[in-house]
Amino acid sequence: MPKDIFAKLLEHKFEQKEAKKESKKSDEILANIFSFADADSLSKHAMTSKSLKNAVETKEAPILQLLVHNRVIGKAPFFKDETRKSLTEVRKFCGGLTNHMFKFKSPSRDDFFMARYAGKGTEEFIDRSAECANLDVYNQVGIGAEVVYSEAKTGNQITRFIENLGTLFPADFIDNPDLLKEAITLIKKLNEHPILFKNDFKVFDRCRKAIDNLVEIKISLPEKYQLCEKEINKIEELLNKLDIRKVPCHNDANPYNFLKLKNGKLKLIDPEYAGNGDAMMDLANFVMELTLNSIIELKDQGIADKLKKLEPQVLQLYGVTDEYDYQRYVLWKPVVEYWWALWAKCRLVSETQKNEIAILEMVEKRIDNCKDLINSPDYHDAFNALMMRTEKRCHLS
Repeated sequence: MPKDIFAKLLEHKFEQKEAKKESKKSDEILANIFSFADADSLSKHAMTSKSLKNAVETKEAPILQLLVHNRVIGKAPFFKDETRKSLTEVRKFCGGLTNHMFKFKSPSRDDFFMARYAGKGTEEFIDRSAECANLDVYNQVGIGAEVVYSEAKTGNQITRFIENLGTLFPADFIDNPDLLKEAITLIKKLNEHPILFKNDFKVFDRCRKAIDNLVEIKISLPEKYQLCEKEINKIEELLNKLDIRKVPCHNDANPYNFLKLKNGKLKLIDPEYAGNGDAMMDLANFVMELTLNSIIELKDQGIADKLKKLEPQVLQLYGVTDEYDYQRYVLWKPVVEYWWALWAKCRLVSETQKNEIAILEMVEKRIDNCKDLINSPDYHDAFNALMMRTEKRCHLS
């Protein structure tokens, strides 16, 4: 049945006084119906009338209560004493491109929590079982929100809510050295943790899988993707010859995944892509999000130019002084851009993300960043230096 008919049914229930006699029964029926709609559709329906808005956004919010309880909370042993009707102050928060986020208060725990309902199709990009297995290690590091429940099959998750001022934006790091230092400290703390994650983040394998998915649905990549692919394959071959120490990495440490607390400290959230890898890739990912991609996100060249100037400061704060580390960092930058460009391309053709096309079209421009980085003198110098390093090792052995 079309969603607009669902909306009319719900509006009829809440606006017709003569329906009061059967209100309890119809509440449950309609709440159940709408709990199967996606969260974004619910928000749109809520804008059509005051009665719909009350059904979705009031303190009781029966539809959101049912949606969040049935899909996430009701399956968590941590909330075994919680019923749908006992939940209060259920609110939908803006999530990323892959998940729906809901804040709620649990009377049985006398505290606020965040429930994550994983978006459809995200299992193609995120290893949910690995993410679930990695939570113990991530909680040990203590740089993110406490996870009290996670489901490996679905990717649904509940974390303890932290009072905060929201996530960061790239421009927040301008003229605020303390924020930049705090962010780098969190990344480095994770990278230096002695216990590895349960899985490796194999970015080149992920890229190949993304291409296979696109080929399967008969989506051809533009020529610029194919040109970059040839060089990315060379980078993979070269890096495989190096003796790189694997460390725990976040692999998505962008400004929007840093939560600013009221005391000025930061938390690094959403470790969906966490896995072992080269620390220089983790750092390259942060820098790319902070600098080049600010042009895509902000469309403000002035701010982008200021952010680009932060790169040397980031390297200094992390402690990149060794030439070998810096050379790997330079090679990882185009790899990062290539991976996220493919990720964006796959999301563009996903039927579950049609409302995000405008955003993803901007993100896809990262392939242009990849091409520019590969053509830069800095890249060629780093590539040649590492190639000589591998040849020297072969000669000595």
